[in-house]
Amino acid sequence: MRSVIIIPARFASSRFPGKPLAKIYNKELILWVCEIAEKTLGKKNVYVATDSKKISNFLEKNNKQYIMTSKNCLTGTDRVAEASRSVKADIFINLQGDEPLVKPSDIKKIIHYKKLFFNQVICGYSNLIKNEDPKNINIPKIIFNKKNNLVYASRLPIPGYKEKIKQKKIMYYKQVCIYAFSKLELQKYYSLKKKSILEELEDIEFLRFFDLDIKIKMVKTKNTSLAVDEINDIKKIEKYLKYKLYMSEKNKSKKKIFIDTNIKHKSKTVEEKIQLFEHNGSMLPLPTEIEISESGTCNRSCSFCPRSDPSFEDKKEFISVTLHEKMCTELKDLNYKGTVRYSGFVEPLLDKKIFNLIKMVRDYLPESNIEMVTNGDPLNFKRLKKLFDNGLNKILISAYDSKEDAQKLEDLCKSADLNTDQYIVRHRYLSEDQDFGITLSNRSGLMENTEFKIKALKEPLKKPCFIPSYTFFLDYQGDVLMCPHDWGKKVILGDLNKEKLLDIWFSKRSMGIRKMLNKSNRNFTPCNVCDVEGTFMGEKNSKYFN
Repeated sequence: MRSVIIIPARFASSRFPGKPLAKIYNKELILWVCEIAEKTLGKKNVYVATDSKKISNFLEKNNKQYIMTSKNCLTGTDRVAEASRSVKADIFINLQGDEPLVKPSDIKKIIHYKKLFFNQVICGYSNLIKNEDPKNINIPKIIFNKKNNLVYASRLPIPGYKEKIKQKKIMYYKQVCIYAFSKLELQKYYSLKKKSILEELEDIEFLRFFDLDIKIKMVKTKNTSLAVDEINDIKKIEKYLKYKLYMSEKNKSKKKIFIDTNIKHKSKTVEEKIQLFEHNGSMLPLPTEIEISESGTCNRSCSFCPRSDPSFEDKKEFISVTLHEKMCTELKDLNYKGTVRYSGFVEPLLDKKIFNLIKMVRDYLPESNIEMVTNGDPLNFKRLKKLFDNGLNKILISAYDSKEDAQKLEDLCKSADLNTDQYIVRHRYLSEDQDFGITLSNRSGLMENTEFKIKALKEPLKKPCFIPSYTFFLDYQGDVLMCPHDWGKKVILGDLNKEKLLDIWFSKRSMGIRKMLNKSNRNFTPCNVCDVEGTFMGEKNSKYFN
């Protein structure tokens, strides 16, 4: 499905004439927004829709794509609808030209949800921040139901409350002007040729969809959105950008701290689960972790994950029962007692047969430790109970959105009577000082991170890496990879469909790679450009291979 971004921009704004060409730190507002859009989908998928010759001439000078629209467009969405007629695409993103602080990850999130709920309009929202007044009519406030479907939007502070509960803390949410439409939705919107009654009264354009009986799903984005409604907003944004620059410079001197709550647990399983096997007269360890990336798909596209890279193809394919059973059978013959973990750059719960796969491992390997890493989005009480009923030992849930979401996941685990040995909620939402709460990497140098710009190393890191000494990494197609970070499959050690697990583990190539990495020799692809230190665990395993 092709996704494009169309930025509506008119010169004759009633509150701020000439707004798209207003400068923020000597760069025009429209350029700020264009650059964000291009970071998200690439230059060829970004257009500005305008009726102004001044704006089109400026865009032409700066090598930006634009589409001329009529001057009688009632709203920005009408302008996007008009422009969409000349663009072949499946998903159209209306990114307002006065939102210079929008995150590419938020736009991608909106696109992702549009793919999931294609017959609904998708719109972003966030919490009102401390200095934003709910009474400010320039900020559209929204309310939504449990399914995150929009109930209403208003420039007044909603929800309201009675005097007797005045002291109760009220959470206000604001609309973030990132919309996702299909072409059909846009044309239906445009075809009305007039504003709806509610749209006219509130001056909120997406209320017109109520008259079309098209549902609007609200998707939470980061609290960084700050629109330029008036000329005074320029100073606010410059102040914010100055603060961000200050924090960035301040944090450059700080060493990133790995605060993943799973690291202690994982180190223990790696160090304590070593099983030795006689190979060519030597006692060598079996893998202590079998990590399975059991599909080609995920419901998210996080900025720190390879899935945010345009070249990472999403495939709704899953590991076959035949391949999975072959792995279990061979591990059973070895009396395997280590960890089997469903993880990788995928969401395991999207596989409907995941419960049966876990039960298979439990039946074949009764003494093994079975774990799952999930983002928690598809998780509910019923599924959580079913996972553990089928033999799961531990679930590791990554909370990516907020402290509140992390707490909801904690409460869910407690409601299922799980003890603290059975679950870990990993706080991985973005904060100013924690960088998602994880150590970000360049994923074997194969991904110049879309948001954090973590580049490939120019010189190999002169540190050992023990990952191949304790991990057997299997993807859903049967490929055995040297490392979970090698998402580009630069080093394939074998094919489990055709070869035995043990033959791949002790192959000449696998052994040679271990010896090189254990001695800090990373002079081969992709390890030569990888910034992962790889020294957190596995040293005990590595010594057997030296």
